[in-house]
Amino acid sequence: MMMRYCILSIILLVQLSGYCQKKWPIKILCLDNTSFSIREKPRFFKDTTDIQSTINTILDEWKGKGFIGASVDTFYFLSDTLYLHAYQGAKVSGIRLERGNLTDFEIAKFGLSKYINKNEIIPVRKINGLKEQLINEYENSGYPFAVVRLDSFSLIGQNYVAKIFAEKNVLFVWDTISKDSPTRIRSIFLRNYLGIKPGKPYREQTARKIDARINVLPFAEPIKKSEIEFSNEKAKARIFIKDRRANQFDLLIGLLPGSSGQKVLITGKAMLRLVSVFGLGEEFQVKWEKLQPKTQTLDVQLIYPFMFGLPIGINAKFELYKKDTSFLNLNGDYGIQFQLQANDYIKGAFKNQISIILNADTNYVKANRKLPPNLDLNINQFALEVFLQRLNYRFNPTDGYLLKGSVSFGLKSFKRNNSIAGLYDPIANQSFGTLYDSIKLKSFIMQFHFMLDKFWKIGKRQTIRTMIDGEYQINDRITDNELYRIGGASSLRGFDDRSILTPFYVMANLEYRYLLSKNAFFFAFVNGAMVKEYRNFKDRPFDVPYGFGAGAAIETRIGMFAISYAMGSRQDEKISFRSAKIHFGYINYF
Repeated sequence: MMMRYCILSIILLVQLSGYCQKKWPIKILCLDNTSFSIREKPRFFKDTTDIQSTINTILDEWKGKGFIGASVDTFYFLSDTLYLHAYQGAKVSGIRLERGNLTDFEIAKFGLSKYINKNEIIPVRKINGLKEQLINEYENSGYPFAVVRLDSFSLIGQNYVAKIFAEKNVLFVWDTISKDSPTRIRSIFLRNYLGIKPGKPYREQTARKIDARINVLPFAEPIKKSEIEFSNEKAKARIFIKDRRANQFDLLIGLLPGSSGQKVLITGKAMLRLVSVFGLGEEFQVKWEKLQPKTQTLDVQLIYPFMFGLPIGINAKFELYKKDTSFLNLNGDYGIQFQLQANDYIKGAFKNQISIILNADTNYVKANRKLPPNLDLNINQFALEVFLQRLNYRFNPTDGYLLKGSVSFGLKSFKRNNSIAGLYDPIANQSFGTLYDSIKLKSFIMQFHFMLDKFWKIGKRQTIRTMIDGEYQINDRITDNELYRIGGASSLRGFDDRSILTPFYVMANLEYRYLLSKNAFFFAFVNGAMVKEYRNFKDRPFDVPYGFGAGAAIETRIGMFAISYAMGSRQDEKISFRSAKIHFGYINYF
């Protein structure tokens, strides 16, 4: 048999060398059923390996339909057609499995106990699935060349009894990573990020995800596909990457309708982001915002994903928010994150929020004989956060999703304000500081956050982006200076930045994108939210603000330029061209 295949292979190789660019029709003649023949679609063949691969595919299809004894005895070219002489054999409905050389441990580990040495008849289609499952298990346990087969067939009635055998072949373990191109990215980061651990059993699943994971790195891009080199019982991953300019400077300028005699209000944002400067995947970000008159925000964040080569890192953030001359919020989020795979992580954190009233509303206290909406407070919480990312391209994705969820709980404490405590109530003949006795100075607080950002590819250059985002907090008394603030170019578009105050919200976004290039696109969107009125109006406890608009992000040699035009409406504001929001943005990567 082997000699016959060798001779046929030589003859076919000679024939194919002259006709490798031609499509060959395939005709299958069943020798055990001469009245039955099949004509397959024409295919290209480069060499005999392609022919054998095609034959194996055809046999797999037959065996999946129940012809488990199917085989091809001869194949040859005649005129312009490839002929296959095949035996179909008898069609069976199912097989009863018996143990071949699998150990008790393997049977239990792979979940085969309910199939092997039982009287259960397993459908033929399911048998192929079990074989694939076994092969996948072996491939992810250090045996990339494992083979699973059925043997020792015997026919009992309409069903076969067969033994299942596994040939694991050589055990391979991971070797070091080979970087076949100059890059500042360190191997220790790549090993942790890609999940390649030298000395541990090779995992086919890990190898298949290498290119996808590299593609979402902001500071690297692939030159060509990675390769796995098997030698001396070791598997070496060969990575072909180059550094990508990922350090980022953003500038956003907004033109909004003014108030108090101002025709136009100019707002701005600026951000500096340094990524993997030391080749270890670290990130440092500083962001400044001036979104409303006399109101500013400063954010500082540090992420260091792999400390001491372990999947444990630092994820810390500090935010300063100053609301004109009313109050100052200092928010700290100091976390330790456990890296799951690629960019996924679970984070445990200590969160601290301090709110300082700069100018207490003493007139409100005197007029209403109760505490003002803004109060000095201190909140200490423990938090748990989960982050998952499955995007096909980080800068301008067309498929995949990003999910983030967190829950935090702790203690909130109100602090007595000296300006209020120093006021004297002539009617009650006592200090207004006694108003603090009417509230719980210490109470339990719990907060939730959920965000899902999903991209749906609908064409070569088109994608749909859907997003849902929401926050909710549980507490006996929620003051104005701790309310959530939404609205603006990076939140609910069509409204002033952080202009909508609410104790909880659910926000949704639907956006169409047409890609102009890999990083540039045109977009049109509609977004909306459900928010609770923080003043507790009895006739309208909820509001449903919505906005819509369009824009574009254009890539140039000196960076990305973006422009957007949006309009919004809520209960107190109707759609108006005069209140439209125009934002200009610039992003420079260096």
